[in-house]
Formats: sequence, C-alpha cells, structure tokens
Amino acid sequence: MRLVFVDGRYVPALSDATEGSGYEVSINDDRQGLPDAIQAEVFLHLTESLAQSVTPYRREARSTAGKAIAVDAYHPGRGR
Repeated sequence: MRLVFVDGRYVPALSDATEGSGYEVSINDDRQGLPDAIQAEVFLHLTESLAQSVTPYRREARSTAGKAIAVDAYHPGRGR
C-alpha cells in the first residue's frame, strides 16, 4: 500500500485507497497530543517538532494486512 506525502502533507488522492487494506490512516493537526520524540537525536526531534500535521497510520485491530506500507515523500524544487 502506498502513502504519498507532498511537502510533508498526506495526499489521499495520490495514495492507494485504504478501504479494505487492513490499515487505518488519519490526519491530525492537533500538535498538543503528540508524545515525546522516539529518539533523542536532535535532527529527528527538530523535524518532528516542525511538522505542520501528523498522519498516524496503523494496522487495524484483528486484521491481516496483505501489503506492506510504502511511504513516498515529494518535496518539489522551489524556483529562484
């Protein structure tokens, strides 16, 4: 299953459909409920803390997902 992100934002129209995939994908703009960084590595924490939106995805309870998740991230170049 492919999840596509453009400039850090999940784009459902470019991603595979999640219905019946065994995965649950949601978009969360509430930054207050985030846990501490998984690792104390400074650049990872900086990246996580500057994100505008969080897109958690997980396997649905009691499901067997047939496909692995592939995350594609695109950052279009900016003209000068």
